[in-house]
Amino acid sequence: MRIRVLIPLAATAVVLAGCGGASSPTTSTAVATVNMPAVTGLTQQAALKRFSGLRITVYVYPERNPRIPKGFVFRQTPGPGPVAKGTLSALYVSAGPHGPRVGKPFVAHR
Repeated sequence: MRIRVLIPLAATAVVLAGCGGASSPTTSTAVATVNMPAVTGLTQQAALKRFSGLRITVYVYPERNPRIPKGFVFRQTPGPGPVAKGTLSALYVSAGPHGPRVGKPFVAHR
């Protein structure tokens, strides 16, 4: 058994007109950006200085890492490059080989 669905032509035109063609007005707002610094390999203190004046909130996550000396940043998210002002950033700082597996994060810079 085949079922045929008939859509009146006028209804199709109304649906297609609302699909955002060239005649629909659009507004765009420019997002203010800043350059996320590259801080992997720096000490936590040196890394946080790079965020001064950027309007980026930085969370620091201390983690156990037997290969990276205690106090050094071994990962950051997002990575270096342009980001929107107000972006949240995470720095993962080595707590050394005997530190907590994952320590309690804290806000280090706003």
